[in-house]
Amino acid sequence: MKSKRVTKFDFSVKNVTAAALQETRVHREDGLYPITFRITYNRIQKRYKSGIKLTVKEWDNIEKSNNKDLKNKRSEIQTGIATLKAIIEDITHDKPFGFQLFNRKLSMGKTDKLIEAFEWKVRDLTTAGRIGTAEYYNTSLKRIKKFSPPGVMFADVTPDWLQRFEAWMFKDGKSYTTIGMNMRAIRAIINEYGEGITYPFGEGLYKIPEGSGRKKALSIDQIGKIIAAPLLTETEKRCRDLWFFSYLANGININDMLRLRYSDIIGDEISWNRKKTFRSKRNKNKTIAVYLPEMKNIVTRWGNPDRKPDQYIFPYLYTDVTPIDEKRIVKNVTSLINKKMILLGNRLGIGPVTTYTARHSFATVLKRSGANIAYISEALSHSDIKTTQSYLDSFESGERKRNAQQLTKF
Repeated sequence: MKSKRVTKFDFSVKNVTAAALQETRVHREDGLYPITFRITYNRIQKRYKSGIKLTVKEWDNIEKSNNKDLKNKRSEIQTGIATLKAIIEDITHDKPFGFQLFNRKLSMGKTDKLIEAFEWKVRDLTTAGRIGTAEYYNTSLKRIKKFSPPGVMFADVTPDWLQRFEAWMFKDGKSYTTIGMNMRAIRAIINEYGEGITYPFGEGLYKIPEGSGRKKALSIDQIGKIIAAPLLTETEKRCRDLWFFSYLANGININDMLRLRYSDIIGDEISWNRKKTFRSKRNKNKTIAVYLPEMKNIVTRWGNPDRKPDQYIFPYLYTDVTPIDEKRIVKNVTSLINKKMILLGNRLGIGPVTTYTARHSFATVLKRSGANIAYISEALSHSDIKTTQSYLDSFESGERKRNAQQLTKF
């Protein structure tokens, strides 16, 4: 018997089409033929079993029959179709459709293996073009593979296992900032994939260590020294100016700065969406900075001479750049700026200065000048003013200690 190609319950979502159909290619003595769900994308078709078998006549009447048994079967098929549609809509909301990701989501993304879950996460993020976040999880994955056998299960991730992993990383020379990042990655994976396990994080269990690295914000006088410093090469001048632009533009990170376009400049303001938090924030308002004369001068010196609205302000990225190439370019530019600024900071007796310093100096200088915390929070695009308060406090602790030391200098 030839396959009956009449489909039912069809739907389409962003170039992905789906439908239910009856497979009659192989003759069956009992006259019952399986109903499958067909997904089509880029001319590739995949079929998924529904677990339902019907006669040809039942299939012909499935949409309108009042027969109780057939109505129940119709309801099961409609539920299956609704599930497929929900998964496809979830995938295509912010990333391209892919059958590998679809298959995993269809199976509820369940796994009891830690490393497998990490590998899924890295693939999903890479497919979505979130290369930086994928690298973050991949770094943790590599360390877990070195520490633990490949078959480590979620159930093996106990407070004791985490404590031993922490000790192993510390012995391997990792800072507590790095250890904390790896542990937060494990916690995120467990929260997403580790269903039905005994949760190992929390009070009285395993507590993720906080980094105690030096956090330094520059004073306005120190920033003045940086801007007035004599520089020897064009590369030093360009790196110093890009760092200064970042500081003036609300401490914008280099990723966002290189993605700025001339259309983002409107009058005496410049605005952008923070790539780091745009996906997770419900409020999609742009970050807005005053487009100061100093910033205009930097753009005049180092900006892209093609000033079309859709052109990048700084000539590093290009149209149709892939996520992987974008990540590589941003990383290289950031590394070069940091290298030159560390040398400059040390030469001036200030100490290491990085792109990280620019953002915190922007916030701290405003605070010291009496700016409202709410304004600083908005300028930094923090979703919660408590985040800003904690953020500023951590960078002022060093100044408080230095001031306290003055009390005993008799």
